[in-house]
Amino acid sequence: WTRVPCRGHVPSARAGHTVALAPSTSDAGWDLCIFGGGDGTRGFADLFRLDLSALEWAKVSSPTDSKSGLTPREGATCVAAGTLLVVFGGYTATGCSADTFSATQGIQGSPLHETLLMAREDEKARALD
Repeated sequence: WTRVPCRGHVPSARAGHTVALAPSTSDAGWDLCIFGGGDGTRGFADLFRLDLSALEWAKVSSPTDSKSGLTPREGATCVAAGTLLVVFGGYTATGCSADTFSATQGIQGSPLHETLLMAREDEKARALD
């Protein structure tokens, strides 16, 4: 193992966070996305990206607001599907969660997200037929 020197807005120390590899927002490479977790006294609902080419961290968001419903959580799962990040579950202040959230925040474009939305609309239209 080799310690990797990174610069930028480094996430605070945490455990129970989730990690996903996503297409880079700055080049044709990859970014490592870190979401949530906790430090033993509080939970986090923030999203950070590590540009693996530049080894530079950036804080993308703190989506804890009444509009998103995404609350601080530990132990969630997160995957990158194309340029869409999807977070499921985790342990929140009220217990285990089974909710699902998606985001394109800080992610270039989102052809997959548009495709999913179109498929959902097609599905709704078929259900009405």
